[in-house]
Amino acid sequence: MKKSLFDFSIQANEGGYMDYIARYRRLLIRVFLILGLPLFSEFALRAFLHQRYIAGSIMVGLLADIIFLFIISRKQVSDGKQAFLFELFLRVFAFLLFFFLFYATYIENRYHVLPWYFVLPILIFSAVGIREGIAWVVAITAVLFYTTFKLDVPVNRDLITSLNTRLIMIFIVTSGFTCLASYIAQKAIRTLFEKQEQLVASQNSLQKVNQQLEKEVADRKQIETRLNANEEKVLRLSEQTEQFSLTAASLIGMGNQQEIFDRISHAIVQFSDYRRVIISSFKEESPYRDIIGFGGVEAEVIDRLRTIEMPKSWYDGVFQKGIKVGQFSYYIPHTMKNILNQEATIFGKGPPNVDSDAWHPEDNLFVRMHDEKGEFVGVISVDDSKSGLHPTDETVRPLEIFASLIVQIIILKKEQQQRKLLEEQLVQARKMESIGTLAGGVAHDFNNILAIILGNLELTIDDFPRDHQGHMNLEEAMTAGLRAKDLIRQLLSFSRPTDQSRQSLVIKPIVEESLKLMRSTLPANIEIQSKLDDRVHPIRSDVTQIHQVIINLCTNAAHAMAENGGQIQIGLLEKDLDKNDLEKLGKLVPGRYVILEVSDTGHGIAPEHLSRIFDPYYSTKEVDKGTGMGLSLVYGIVKSLGGEIFVESQPEVGTTFRLYFPVVDTEPVEEKEVIEEIPKGRGRIMLVDDEPALTKLGAQMLTRLGYETRTFNDPVEALQWFEVHADAIDLVITDMTMPHLSGAQVTERIKQQRADLPVVLCTGFNEYIDESGANHIGVDAFVMKPLILKDLAQTIHKMIVEA
Repeated sequence: MKKSLFDFSIQANEGGYMDYIARYRRLLIRVFLILGLPLFSEFALRAFLHQRYIAGSIMVGLLADIIFLFIISRKQVSDGKQAFLFELFLRVFAFLLFFFLFYATYIENRYHVLPWYFVLPILIFSAVGIREGIAWVVAITAVLFYTTFKLDVPVNRDLITSLNTRLIMIFIVTSGFTCLASYIAQKAIRTLFEKQEQLVASQNSLQKVNQQLEKEVADRKQIETRLNANEEKVLRLSEQTEQFSLTAASLIGMGNQQEIFDRISHAIVQFSDYRRVIISSFKEESPYRDIIGFGGVEAEVIDRLRTIEMPKSWYDGVFQKGIKVGQFSYYIPHTMKNILNQEATIFGKGPPNVDSDAWHPEDNLFVRMHDEKGEFVGVISVDDSKSGLHPTDETVRPLEIFASLIVQIIILKKEQQQRKLLEEQLVQARKMESIGTLAGGVAHDFNNILAIILGNLELTIDDFPRDHQGHMNLEEAMTAGLRAKDLIRQLLSFSRPTDQSRQSLVIKPIVEESLKLMRSTLPANIEIQSKLDDRVHPIRSDVTQIHQVIINLCTNAAHAMAENGGQIQIGLLEKDLDKNDLEKLGKLVPGRYVILEVSDTGHGIAPEHLSRIFDPYYSTKEVDKGTGMGLSLVYGIVKSLGGEIFVESQPEVGTTFRLYFPVVDTEPVEEKEVIEEIPKGRGRIMLVDDEPALTKLGAQMLTRLGYETRTFNDPVEALQWFEVHADAIDLVITDMTMPHLSGAQVTERIKQQRADLPVVLCTGFNEYIDESGANHIGVDAFVMKPLILKDLAQTIHKMIVEA
């Protein structure tokens, strides 16, 4: 394939072997043009001077072509149109030069231009390449031969033919040498270029190898740097793990919980990536969190933070919007600090680092602590990074380990406290069981004593007219005795649960009666003030329960003011609670409530005890000053009535209890004094009781009712007499608890002899028998001491007269 100057120019743009060929040929053309320009100019001028206008015109064409080619050869030929013109004018130049030589030698016989026949092959081969150049040489040779032997020359034909023949030979030889030289030159250039290409390739290969080596060296250095960094990190983490393990191991033998948390705080500051730490746990009462450990923070700052309310709900934004790191750690950068409680958060100081991954002085990190149920129980907050970098899984891992350890310690301590509390409650329950047993015995004896008092009062009160002062005094004594009877019933509730008969009643009279009783028992330095609304509606309750509530709350208030005295204020009102009220009283539902308020001016209740005052057996009083059951009993009564109880207390100011009872729509049961005639009768009654005073009193009461009485203080003696005189008795009244034989055994022996004889069982207290149990052993009636004359008369009348 031929390679023209245009082709070489294009290849020169692309580089490589053809670039050298193009440069070589372009150089030859430029040299030839630069040398030929003045000669052709001379030829043209001389031709026109000698009136050789055809030769002159050919020279002018050559000059114009030379100038055009010279201009184009100085440019980088890349445009298709310019390249075509370049090729065209290059061939035109070769053709015009040949035509000029042919015209000068064959037409004008001017052989002074013969040296140009040596130049023409060089120009041809440089312009059109070897293959096309050979074609030109063949064509020119053919033209020369044809002209030499066919041209009709009139003068010196032989000389001219000889000259032309010599010219042709010169042209052929010159063309051959030129073709060979061009070939050798191109071959040499190709060889040189290939060697240069090999050198360049070798150099490029060496450069690539060098670059690869440099890259490998750089990679190795980078890997080595990373390995060193990882080694340092592993070493640091290993040291941290070792120190944390030693710290955790040292905690096993510690019994003081605060000492454990102090040791953990110190370990975090000393061995973790953070210089400050605060460990907090949560509680139900204000300020809702306890700072159980801290490090790197001034004690004054901690004291201030302890006064700020921080409920666990405040951290919801931290865990929802914070950047999670590790398993349960959350990073709050300074750009998000607005979600934090500014008053309760510690921020660092100093200039910030401009690096994107650097720790900012106002950054914070929070580690969530949760129990085995996933409940949020505490938080570890740290700041002031030692490395100056953002937190990573590696830096927060020790904190999360300690968070889990702290949770386990908190759970363990709570379990220990609960176990201790249960043990205390068990001991207290056993004490109360003993007290209940003792209360039963005391109630039995006290009922016997009270029976004598009430019985004699009843016998004596009838000796005075109803309008007599003595009669009124005795009625007051009877009322107090009957209230004492109810108090004994309360005392018996410690040993055996009793069914409460609840009814719709207005509690104002019950409160007034209870306060009247309390005034007689309180010391003179304690004053009771009451403000009771007469318009309160009824509630569903039991008289004795309301009485228990008043007595216990007032007694508790009196204990709080025992040393310095004070005032107990009792309030009773009714209020319709709406949604606004329920925002503070969330446990209640909208509606009308009777509110009983008991306030005192005592020493108050400490905040740490306030949440436990209703726990059974919980008491802060001295061992011999209380059982811890009073407020628990009040709480149980209020809850059983569908109400709620709230307490407010300030140390050295006083305490206020507010009890809310729901109002009922039913009409209250009014206790009307009904004067009933005591039924009397005739008959023979055997009375058996081991207490002589009671048998004496019973004989008097039965005699007043119209009955003949035979009394016995020994049940064995009574049965011996009964075996002989069984038909002489219409009714038997026997005590339950007696020496030698119980009332149940006496009843069984009597029923064996006379199954039709009615037996009334009477007792002050017995934990093994009640009315249903008495009926089971054959007793016809069951009554509790102390006996009231009216109740005794009605029971006997039913057994003897009505039967």
